[in-house]
Formats: sequence, structure tokens, C-alpha cells
Amino acid sequence: MFEDKERKLCIICSKGTLDMAYPGLILANAALMEGIDVTLFFTFWGLDIINKKKMNHLKFVPIGNPSMPIPNSVGGLPGMTNVATAVMK
Repeated sequence: MFEDKERKLCIICSKGTLDMAYPGLILANAALMEGIDVTLFFTFWGLDIINKKKMNHLKFVPIGNPSMPIPNSVGGLPGMTNVATAVMK
């Protein structure tokens, strides 16, 4: 039934924002702990996640994000990006 094959996982990180960096990195870490061979692929904008000059300055933009409990009208207010980024960190 089940063959003992080497399990592999490839994750594509396509955006360089804080809310898109966490899922790929958390999934990769969990898979590694389960003994799965993991490959992370970073697209052009996803390279911001591993760029040493930009990695500590990733932002979380709440406007236009349907999974956020904050309405778009509030997310567009000045300073909300900084507030949301501080909460995510």
C-alpha cells in the first residue's frame, strides 16, 4: 500500500510582505521537524524576505487583505500599516 518514499515539499514565497513571509517559513519549519525535505523558492518580490537589507523592514499592509478583521476604511488610515506591522511582529 504505502511505499517508503522520501517525502519532499516545495514552497513558493511570492510576496515580500510580513503576512506572506510567515506562512511559508512556518510550514517549512514544521515540515523539517517531520523529516520532510523542504525547498523554498523565492520569486522576484519574495526575495525581500531573505534580502539582508530589507528583511528587518518588512511591512504588513492591512488594506485589501480580506482575511483581516479590520475593515478597508480603517486599514487605509495613516499609520495603520505601522500599527499592523507592530502587532504582527
